[in-house]
Amino acid sequence: MLKDILSILIGFSGVGLISYGAYLIYPAAGFIVVGLSLLLFSFLMSRATAYGRMVNKKQQAKKSGKQ
Repeated sequence: MLKDILSILIGFSGVGLISYGAYLIYPAAGFIVVGLSLLLFSFLMSRATAYGRMVNKKQQAKKSGKQ
């Protein structure tokens, strides 16, 4: 659990630093980088959630089939 939280915090820190660097070059680029990064993060989290639900559904189907 701590490993997951730490990984997310480090990822957001990296996105923040990359977007700040892009902002220093061209201010609009910083906002674009943040927006794209958050969009990618949202997509990956929803995909992981859907995969977890699918795995749980398959495990429940196996359990109910054996009984």
